[in-house]
Amino acid sequence: MAGQAITGEEKDIFNRIRQAGIPILYFPNIKVQHCIPPKRTTKEFIAKLGEGVGMSEQLRTRAISKASYAKRLFAECVKWGGTLFIWLYYAIQGHRPKGDILVLFRCNVSKGLFTSLSTDAKAAK
Repeated sequence: MAGQAITGEEKDIFNRIRQAGIPILYFPNIKVQHCIPPKRTTKEFIAKLGEGVGMSEQLRTRAISKASYAKRLFAECVKWGGTLFIWLYYAIQGHRPKGDILVLFRCNVSKGLFTSLSTDAKAAK
């Protein structure tokens, strides 16, 4: 767990806003430009990010209930189906490396979902 990024702050904030009854607004025509530094496009970064997403989701859903965690695991299976479909599309189009990155990310999300988290990590969230 040392050095592992825990993610999901946005999801937590939106859940708290929703629970408080505050409306969440959506502006579909707004364009956002992301400036992503090259170090955040490496396979190592993407793998670490994916694992952090999985661990965060495990912490979040287990804190709700065992049923919530089970639903998240089912959702992960569905996401695997989508990931493999997109990978196949990219492979057919001759862009397999793009699909490979998606599979790398999904593998690490799954890894994070199943990683045994220490008591300290659970208390930190």
